[in-house]
Amino acid sequence: MAASGTRPEFVPERPRDARSAIGLLALYYPFLGNGDRIHGMYFEIVGEIKHVQTIAVGRQIRDLPRLEKRYGAGRWRKCKGVGTVRVVSGQIRVAEIHWYEAHGIGKRRFKIKRFLD
Repeated sequence: MAASGTRPEFVPERPRDARSAIGLLALYYPFLGNGDRIHGMYFEIVGEIKHVQTIAVGRQIRDLPRLEKRYGAGRWRKCKGVGTVRVVSGQIRVAEIHWYEAHGIGKRRFKIKRFLD
């Protein structure tokens, strides 16, 4: 057994195909040759976002401490809407998109929740 603070003698190897652990949208995430994900947006919003709704405001948002630490304090809202996106494969699809926004900071951390077409 390794002493505390040191690396154990046996470290399990990461699966060769890291996509298997990501789930349904794995096909739309770019990967590096070693199986690591490229961080950033994996799609491009082509048109305007329609049917915008606010899901949560302020303390109702679970990620509020992370948002304030990274982007600064503000009246944060979690929103959702429907928009047309171009995914990494080049396909144009209609998707439900979720994001966070705050006055003076703007829209941040877009993600696709589901495809609607």
